[in-house]
Amino acid sequence: MSVSEQSDDTICLEDFALSIMQHLPSLPLEMVDKVVEQLLAAGVESVCDLKLITDEDLSSVLKPIQRRKLLIAWANKAEKLLGSASSQSSEPDSVASSPGCSWVPSSAGSSPAVVIADWAESFKVDWDKMPKSLTKSLQKKQRPTPKDRPKKKKEVQNIIADVESAKKESGDHSPDVPGLILLLCNHLGDKWDDLFYLAKETSTVQNITKDLKSTFPCIIIQGPNMYTGRKFMLAVDMVIVNDHIQTFESAMIMLFAMFFILNIEYPSEGATLMEFIQRCFVGLNPEKGRKTPKSKKSYPVNPKILALVGNLKNLSQIGQSKCFSGTSHDSSH
Repeated sequence: MSVSEQSDDTICLEDFALSIMQHLPSLPLEMVDKVVEQLLAAGVESVCDLKLITDEDLSSVLKPIQRRKLLIAWANKAEKLLGSASSQSSEPDSVASSPGCSWVPSSAGSSPAVVIADWAESFKVDWDKMPKSLTKSLQKKQRPTPKDRPKKKKEVQNIIADVESAKKESGDHSPDVPGLILLLCNHLGDKWDDLFYLAKETSTVQNITKDLKSTFPCIIIQGPNMYTGRKFMLAVDMVIVNDHIQTFESAMIMLFAMFFILNIEYPSEGATLMEFIQRCFVGLNPEKGRKTPKSKKSYPVNPKILALVGNLKNLSQIGQSKCFSGTSHDSSH
């Protein structure tokens, strides 16, 4: 499929995949794609249609327990939406006509079908909470000042610039991996302080040990910055257990292994990053148990990770479409 042939269904496909991964976190990504294909073959056109899927529709791609988990989750979601729509309407007939998420009863004995209105039409920006300088710039149709521009965008640009500068200095691609880790931290909203510690090249093991504050496993980087580290160490419970690690990649592998070998929870400030590495790089997706700290809202998989995986899959599909489109274009000549 070429880019020109893609429609708004791309967003819908992403929603399908996120819903499946949320309730079946151990399901391999290739199986997620097969389930999505099966949903499309069954006639599903939106997330609302998931409520109408039956056990038989998924029998060719999922095991019985997996099918039940999805069907129960989708049914519960539908009931919550139905209850929300009913509580917001004062008259029975107003449910189907009111904006937002509502339900339209179908024939007797069959499941109701959900209709979700376009939320964008009723969305309002709370301008009162915006910085006054930003509001004035927009009123004058001027570009916002640097301080009013998205902070994360500037941080990402700085990280990329630092990586490129470090690559020129080192003459290789070794800064790419620490750069990727920092970009993930930035995107996922994590901090790296509990996982990485910067030390001077001249610092001794004794001095570094005295300065350590985190009891979690962490990587000690000796050098000017994370990108141009000259030497790496691994510490656990403020004790250096390996002081001769040659590369950042090797240090990351050892760091990840320590959390599982010693059965230690991820630090709260770096839990999302470590869970992303666990699920997406290492491929460990247990159905039960987790190494992230307990919180009031507990999810099988962190929503931030689901969203990032969905965006990456969507980006990959667009890239493949461009390649196929370019190939077909070349072959026509």
